[in-house]
Amino acid sequence: MNVQPSPDAFVTLRRPERRRRGPLRYLLPAAVFLAFAASAAVMRYGIAHPVESAVLSTAPLAVEVRAPGNLDAIREVTVSTSLAGRLSTVAVDLNDRVTSGEIVARLDDSGPAADVASAEATATAADRAIDTALADLDRARASLANARANHDRQLPLAARGAVSQANADSAVATLQEAEADLTRSAKAIDQARAQAASAHASVKAARAKLDDTVMRAPFDGIVVARSRNPGDVVTAGASVLTLVDPSSIVFSARFDESILGTLRVGMPASLGFSSDPGHVIAGHVLRLDREVDEETREVGADIVLDALPENWALGQRGTARITLTARDDVLSVPKAFIARHNDETGLWIEKNGRARWQAVRFGPGNAERAEIQSGVASGETVLAPKGLFPFMRITTTAESGKS
Repeated sequence: MNVQPSPDAFVTLRRPERRRRGPLRYLLPAAVFLAFAASAAVMRYGIAHPVESAVLSTAPLAVEVRAPGNLDAIREVTVSTSLAGRLSTVAVDLNDRVTSGEIVARLDDSGPAADVASAEATATAADRAIDTALADLDRARASLANARANHDRQLPLAARGAVSQANADSAVATLQEAEADLTRSAKAIDQARAQAASAHASVKAARAKLDDTVMRAPFDGIVVARSRNPGDVVTAGASVLTLVDPSSIVFSARFDESILGTLRVGMPASLGFSSDPGHVIAGHVLRLDREVDEETREVGADIVLDALPENWALGQRGTARITLTARDDVLSVPKAFIARHNDETGLWIEKNGRARWQAVRFGPGNAERAEIQSGVASGETVLAPKGLFPFMRITTTAESGKS
C-alpha cells in the first residue's frame, strides 16, 4: 500500500535576507576624500612657494635686432689658367699670404715655349723677306730707268731709219716689262710687310700663351683654398687656388624686412661666434641689400668687423646685434619673465601674496629685455613663470630685485 507524504513534509528553503547597513558606511570614505582634498588644497593654495621676482621700474633701453649670418669676402678670386696642361709648380699653400703679381703656380711651359721660338723664327724670316723685297724693288727701279732710257733712244732713231722698227718695238716691250716688274716688286713689299706683321702678331700670341702658363696673385691676399697639386692635369678655367683679401671680409647677416625702415648704413653692431662664445667683436653696417628674399622675407646686410676672429674661416657662422635706437625711462622686463597662459602673452604678477596672471602688450627690445607698452605699471612685482598657476601663494626669493 502506497502512502503519500503530506505537503508539510517538504520544507521550502529561502535565501536569508541581507542585513541593511545604515548611512554610516559612506561617511568614512567621504571623510577620507575630503581630508585628502583639503590637504591638496592646502598644499596647492595654502602653502607659500618661493618664487624669483623683480620689481618693475623705468630705465634706459637700447632697442636691438639680432640675426644669424656668416663670414664672407667682397674680394675673393679663383686663380686659374685659360690653358689646359699639367701643373709643374704650386708655389703657395693654405693660409699663405701673397702679394699682388706674385707667382703662385705654373703649368708645364715646354709646348708654349716651343711655339714662341717657332713664331719668332717665322717673324725673323718675314723681316728678311721684307729686305729681299726692298732689294727687288731697287733692282726693278734700276731696270725701269734703264728700259726708259733705251726706249727714249730707240724711238727717235727708228723714226729717222737709223735703227730697225724691231729694235724700237723691243725697246717699248722692255719698258713695259720693267714697269710691270716695278709694280710687282712694290706689291711684293706690301705682301712681305703684311706677312711680317702677321708673324709678329703670332709671336705676341705665343708669348701671351706662354705667359698664361704662369698664374699670379691679382691682389694682396691670403690663400683660403688649394685644389690642385704639381703634376695634376687641369682644364682651361679649372680652379687651382682661391685667394681672399682679408681687408674685404664682412659678416653677411639676414634680417626681417620689417626693420628696413630703421636700419641704416653706419649703425654700430656687435658680433659673436659660436667658436668663441665669450668674445664680442665690434663693427658697423657697411651696406644693405636692395632685394628681399621672396620666400623668407629677409633682407641682407654686410657688417664690417673692427677685427677678425683669431681663427677665422669663410662661412663661419655667428650672430649680429645692431642697436637701432636707445631711449631713456622705458618700462621693460627681462624676457625670462615673459610667459604664455590661456593663449595670451603676459606676465605673472604678485597680488596680496598670490600669483595672478596679467596679459601684457610688449614692444621692441633687445636680446635680454622687452619694452612693456600696456598691462602692468612701474612698481609692480613680476614673477618668474616656472610652475606658477592662478592664486598660487608665493613668497619672493632673496634674488628679487629691481627690474
